[in-house]
Amino acid sequence: MNPSICPNCRESLDVPAELRGRDVRCAGCGTVFTAGASGFAPTVLPTRMPRSQQPVESESVQPKSNRTVWVLLFFTGLIAGGMTAACAGFFTWSTNPKMSPVSAEDGRFKLEMPGDAKSITLDGAGDIAVVKGFESSRAMSHDRYYIKYYDLPANADLKDSEAILYGEIQREITGMKPDPKDPPKPDPDPRVKHRITTHDGYPAHDYWREVDPLTMQDATILRAILVGRRVYLLGAKGPGMQPQMWWVMRFFKSFEVAEGPAPEEKKEP
Repeated sequence: MNPSICPNCRESLDVPAELRGRDVRCAGCGTVFTAGASGFAPTVLPTRMPRSQQPVESESVQPKSNRTVWVLLFFTGLIAGGMTAACAGFFTWSTNPKMSPVSAEDGRFKLEMPGDAKSITLDGAGDIAVVKGFESSRAMSHDRYYIKYYDLPANADLKDSEAILYGEIQREITGMKPDPKDPPKPDPDPRVKHRITTHDGYPAHDYWREVDPLTMQDATILRAILVGRRVYLLGAKGPGMQPQMWWVMRFFKSFEVAEGPAPEEKKEP
C-alpha cells in the first residue's frame, strides 16, 4: 500500500496500489479525491460535502465595514451638540436681559427696565383721570414690566399712607378701590404676600402673588410708592417670575425719585 494525504483533513490514508489514479473517499471526513500515483500529490475532484463537514470560514478574514455606524454617531453627536448649544443660548439670553434706562419727561423719576421700554398713557378709573408710565416685555419668556404714575385728587386725605397704598394695590389687582372706611384685610390665599416698607424714605407697599399651579396664572410683583400726592406703581408679571431674580431686583431698586415730592397745587385766592 502507498500512503495518500487527504487534501481536506490532511489525514494519511493507506491506498492499495490498484486504486492509484482512481477516486477514493477519506474515511475521516468523507472528502472524495483522486489518489496520486506517488500518493503525495492527489488531485481533488469537485464534490459537495455534507453541510456539517464543510469547512467554516473565519469571520476575521473579511471584517464588516463600520462606516454606517460612524456616520450615525457623527450625526447624532451633531444634533445633540446643536440642541445643547441652543439650550445654553436660550438660558444665557433669558438670564441676561437687556436693561433700558427710562426717565420721566418732567425729570421727576428714573429707572431701568428689562427689554425695550415705551411710554404709555391710559384712562384712569374712579377719581384718577389719566395714568401715564412706561412698559416693556420679553416675548420668548412672556415677562412684562411696567411703571404707572398718577396724582391723587386734591381732596385726598394723605394722613394714612398705608391705607392709600393698600387701596392702590387693590385697584391695580381687581380694578376696584376698597372703601377707605374698611381696614385692610389679610388675603386668605397663602400664595399672596403683602409687606409695608419704604423706598428711598418714601412709604411703600409690596405685593407678591406666586404662580397658581391650577390655573397657571402668572406671578405678579407690585410695589406702590407714595411721593406727595403722586402714586408710583411698579409691576412685573410672568410665568416664572421670582422677586430674587437679579433683573427683577434691579428693576425695582433702580427706581429713583429725582425731584422729590410734587409741589402742592396753589389755590387761587
